[in-house]
Amino acid sequence: MSAVALTISRASTVCLKSLLLIFLTGWVSTSVVGFEFLRWDDDISVTRNPLIGEEMTWSLFSEIISADQAMRFKPAHWLIGRMIFQTSGLDPSIWHLLNLVVHSTVTVLFYLTLRSLMSRSNPPWIEPRADWILWFGAAIWGLHPLRVEPVAWVTGSTYTLSAFWLLLSFLLYLRVHRTPVVKFSTGLVASWIAAVIACMTYPVTVTFGLFLLVVDGCFLRCVPPWRTRAFTWWFFKISAFLVPAIGAIVVTLYSRFGDTGIFSMAPDLESVGAGVRALTFMALLGALWGRLIWFVNLTPNVPPIEMTALNLGGIVGLALIVLLVTIWTWRNWRDRPGWATVWFGALAL
Repeated sequence: MSAVALTISRASTVCLKSLLLIFLTGWVSTSVVGFEFLRWDDDISVTRNPLIGEEMTWSLFSEIISADQAMRFKPAHWLIGRMIFQTSGLDPSIWHLLNLVVHSTVTVLFYLTLRSLMSRSNPPWIEPRADWILWFGAAIWGLHPLRVEPVAWVTGSTYTLSAFWLLLSFLLYLRVHRTPVVKFSTGLVASWIAAVIACMTYPVTVTFGLFLLVVDGCFLRCVPPWRTRAFTWWFFKISAFLVPAIGAIVVTLYSRFGDTGIFSMAPDLESVGAGVRALTFMALLGALWGRLIWFVNLTPNVPPIEMTALNLGGIVGLALIVLLVTIWTWRNWRDRPGWATVWFGALAL
């Protein structure tokens, strides 16, 4: 088989697998199209949100780029909401359909990103068996119960949209870094623009620059030697991804601790003991990993954790496991760059 025919065959296979992912995610979540809006933030975000429904003025535009409406900097999300409102009004089926379509697209992007990563580990192609494993991993991610909230909740579209822009940015970033020496290019600019839009969609994406730092150091290994011209260019490149994130953080924090709008003021540090802050930090370290494995009682109406000996032991134990794995990964990152990228990258995000 010629190289051209082989390339066409692989592209066709990838397209078919991508369509299969879209079909699976759509089939599992198709019922969301019949859902209504919820009083759980859908009123603040959509049905009673002046940023979406009112006529555009300079005053309204200034409110869109502030974080007062939701205590989070997400003007891109508000602008997308305005476009949906202008075309479809407040038909909940359209808003839910958007979530489902974007989620299916994100699942495909995740699959393509995994392929791009694998092709770097095993150039110049991916074996059919390995590609099916990547496809299966993307399917698990797309169908995982943790995806229910962003797909079935209209306000949760911030998560699906920000994931779309982040994965698009990372996929473009990987394609630009096919060679050891990376120069200024349209692909790198496109990756940066997608990252900026992600920061403007939801500030949960602000650590993406730190994730790229891990990828450059552990996986791509493209960090130049210190005090060289190449290092200066690399530092400028990473800084370009960090600066917009810092801006999103500043606006969000100003809203949370300054002009809170319709929300109450955040408690100051003096009102929360150091022990509670330390325990909260430890709980956060193990919470995500625990939810990935033990995905029950995911509703936000779960009561606060009681400080029993069992719960305290679980929180501290999970935090210690995360800490020990982090230390082990740090000591062995040169021998296991793939694992180091996954672990440190997850911690950065």
